[in-house]
Amino acid sequence: MRRIKVLNPNRHLALRRFAAQLEQACLDVVANGMMTKDLAQLVGPRQKWLTTDEFLVHVGQRLRCALGQGPPARRLRESVDSVTPAEPSQRQSWSL
Repeated sequence: MRRIKVLNPNRHLALRRFAAQLEQACLDVVANGMMTKDLAQLVGPRQKWLTTDEFLVHVGQRLRCALGQGPPARRLRESVDSVTPAEPSQRQSWSL
């Protein structure tokens, strides 16, 4: 029985699709210059960075949009603005 599950590629198609959308959401956020401190340090000393919570908010928003479950733009902006950074001097206004 276990072998059938492994050999049946259609069985976990939805999970693979979700994983691909999650990966793309993460890549899109980073490609737009929004990243956590560990990645920002690799880019350079002047690279602005987000806390993990802020980063996950952005990834979640991108993922919801990719899944067709995005909130209205007003609520989206409010959720981004409600996140407070660890270091206010590092905060940057990101456009969505």
